[in-house]
Amino acid sequence: MKEKCLKILKKYEKEMLISKPLQLFIETYDGSNKETLNLFLVSLIPFLNEYTKNKIKAEGYDKLREIELRYQAKIGLLRNEYKEFVESKGTNIPIPAPEKPKN
Repeated sequence: MKEKCLKILKKYEKEMLISKPLQLFIETYDGSNKETLNLFLVSLIPFLNEYTKNKIKAEGYDKLREIELRYQAKIGLLRNEYKEFVESKGTNIPIPAPEKPKN
């Protein structure tokens, strides 16, 4: 059981600072108080589950933010192009003369 817990915690070693102290607790556990280990494991599993869910959410939010920034940049370029078009005095678009009414 200790080996399985250590294997799981080693996966989180680089991204979760608390991984090392948790590994140390498991490595130094002498087997004398099984209730303590069971309580630890019962607490650890939901903790890791929540951590993983929050990490996935954070990555999703980061992607959405990146998309939003690209979208805002494109909108800004379009606004500038529109403003330049509207403010330009002599456009190169031929405008036909108004037709004279036939009487």
